Amino acid sequence: MYNMRIAVFILTCLVFKSVFSQSPNESLVAHYKSLENSTCQVVLNGTYTCTGTVIFGNGIADDELYILTAAHCLPEDNSLASAYFIFGELPLLKQSKSYKSVRWVSNGAFELLAVDKSLDFALFRISEKPPRELATYQLGWDVSALNPSYGLVFHFADFDLQQTALSRNTISIGSFSAYSEIENGFWRVGNWTQGRTGQGSSGAGLIDQRKHFLGGLSGSTLRGTDTIDYFYRFDYAYGYHSEPDKSLESWIDRDGIGKVEGELCYPFIKIPLYDDTDSLNGNKTISSQSFTQSIQLQEKVALVGVYLTVAGKSLTDFSSPLVLEVMEEDELVHSTYLNSETLTDNRENFIELDENIQLGETFEIRITSTDDNLIDVPMVSHDGQVVTLMSLLVERSTLYQPWTAQTTNELTVFPNPSNSFTYLQISNYSKMYITNSMGKEVETSHSYFNGELIIDWKTVPNGLYFLNIERKGEKKSYLRVLVRK
Repeated sequence: MYNMRIAVFILTCLVFKSVFSQSPNESLVAHYKSLENSTCQVVLNGTYTCTGTVIFGNGIADDELYILTAAHCLPEDNSLASAYFIFGELPLLKQSKSYKSVRWVSNGAFELLAVDKSLDFALFRISEKPPRELATYQLGWDVSALNPSYGLVFHFADFDLQQTALSRNTISIGSFSAYSEIENGFWRVGNWTQGRTGQGSSGAGLIDQRKHFLGGLSGSTLRGTDTIDYFYRFDYAYGYHSEPDKSLESWIDRDGIGKVEGELCYPFIKIPLYDDTDSLNGNKTISSQSFTQSIQLQEKVALVGVYLTVAGKSLTDFSSPLVLEVMEEDELVHSTYLNSETLTDNRENFIELDENIQLGETFEIRITSTDDNLIDVPMVSHDGQVVTLMSLLVERSTLYQPWTAQTTNELTVFPNPSNSFTYLQISNYSKMYITNSMGKEVETSHSYFNGELIIDWKTVPNGLYFLNIERKGEKKSYLRVLVRK
């Protein structure tokens, strides 16, 4: 028997958390969740820390990664002795080569391709990509600069954990007094609907409902008690100046197309299983030789890997391995030994499986010790050592639903398919009724305010529904929405 034991911390399951407890704002942010991995921390000369945004490009090599941040993050003369780009869910911490962490830091090799102090953007290129378990997203863009219906920002305010700011208010075009050389060169966002920005957020990307990059955060002004944020316009940064060292066009659009859809570096997505913000008190534990977590997903998946978080004291005193097992209908489909020396405490360790495992919608993940009572399963918080099953990595194509929009008569409904709420930007709204695929009218909860129609699908089963919408002075519009919870 060892003097120290491993504890598995049971937290509240979040797999496809019911949308009934979510507000429309929370649902909208959740739908953008995969885009959080388009953001990184940028550390310049070891002291300047801002937020970077990864963007996609036309005609660029697979081993090139392009990152935009704010030009004011650079020294006055743009001289850089070092530049590091930190990807993952937490700020920079001491790295170890003995495990695969969800935090990844570039090797320090970089190229500063373009800088424009009048529009406040800086474009970097690094010739390496984060590991696939990070599922890094590269944002798309469009030089047509269509007015956004929504704006979302992932950023690192106050050099803390990654945060989110959502605007469902009007996003307008305007001038920013701090960069007065170019008129109307900025997006103006006032009164965030949810969240805020702060020191360390500079360079964070403003993302619209199409998952496109609109521009990066340059600064803020205070008008009374209201804070107004300004983002440089990507469509201006694209080619406002003809010189390559002051524009983006020659670097990210070698084919001259003028737009590109975002993509994941790897066709995988990370599915969280637990809410690690739950607050539990006490130290009651149950000793066990194994811990099993049942998992219910909405679709069949191909399991690529499992994340384990070890929190607490060092595991170096353990010589006996743990066993990670994947079960389906009481049948063992995969088994992996986990040597404690390869698990690092206070880190989220990625356990990559030897092969992708095709699973159904219901399966189990079990952690077993080779010694009796090595695992503690706390019913509440635990002061000692903790191993937490945090999330899964699955093939993106089996689970991930893209944000698509159906447009008719200048009406756009999104997301579609929807697992919670549907949003429509609509003027002159009069009334609406909804029918199912059999033509029968169904009742839903919906609201209309300030030019936006929100439909809540919680009272209807999965299926195809038809929106019959009437507007004053317009022909009736018909839209289809697939509900898949």
